Amino acid sequence: MKFLMKTVQMVVLMIAAQSPAAAEGWIGLLTLPQVLGEGACDRFTPEEVPYYGEPDGDEPVATIRVEQYWEFPPEGGCMGLRVTAGAAQADEPGAELPTMEYDYEMPAAIV
Repeated sequence: MKFLMKTVQMVVLMIAAQSPAAAEGWIGLLTLPQVLGEGACDRFTPEEVPYYGEPDGDEPVATIRVEQYWEFPPEGGCMGLRVTAGAAQADEPGAELPTMEYDYEMPAAIV
């Protein structure tokens, strides 16, 4: 998992050099099925995603985690998924993870 996240960060950094969105303050979207699921109302098992400040870092500087899982009301649908990015320690509060839909009800993290 650590290798995968470092690889993802390297890919994102490589995209940044070529992306016109970088001028707007973001460089792309990153799907994170561990915390956002595979689609609308996906029933998944949340996993914490460590974030490293540099590709060869040994200690995560932050963690992306599900703070509140989906609620499934009796009338159908889902609501309430809350994902945060914050300090690597679970006892410290994080900020809401900024996301954008890349397809109908398919969120991805803004990077």
